[in-house]
Amino acid sequence: MGVVGNRCQKRAELPALTTLQMEIAVAKCLKFVRNIVVPCVGFGWGIHECDLLMVNEAGYCTEVEIKISKSDFIADGRKQHQHIDKLDRIKNFYFAVPVELLDFALDNVPDRAGIIIVTRDMQCRVLKACTPLKTARKVTTEEQLKLAHLGAMRIWGLKQKIADIGVARGC
Repeated sequence: MGVVGNRCQKRAELPALTTLQMEIAVAKCLKFVRNIVVPCVGFGWGIHECDLLMVNEAGYCTEVEIKISKSDFIADGRKQHQHIDKLDRIKNFYFAVPVELLDFALDNVPDRAGIIIVTRDMQCRVLKACTPLKTARKVTTEEQLKLAHLGAMRIWGLKQKIADIGVARGC
């Protein structure tokens, strides 16, 4: 509640964030204009499923696991891979959570993981830095190209979905 003059006024509350909105906010935070940032990586790159995978200009990878609910966190804890890449390509690992899940995240993320918080207006910031994996290696040019290729393939799948929606609406 905010105070306006002598009366209280309720602020219009934004709806909870969707996974898609979280992906967009975090991709911006990861500077997708400067880095390779690809959603839903796994198939085609020989790695566990990563919600977002980023390769920076230096050639190091950052994985971001997006969580939008407590049950999502609990399910993640049951995964056998525990976000460890057998090929040591992931140097940094973060969980991205809506600000409403911050306390739960602080109690439930692994010590090595960082935390990115996302507000309902889709602003994000790193709240807790991760502990970089010292044994992580730079990804090769071939691996970077493969990741960029997977990202480009997603564009065409999305364009097809948009076209199908347009056809269904008679556009």
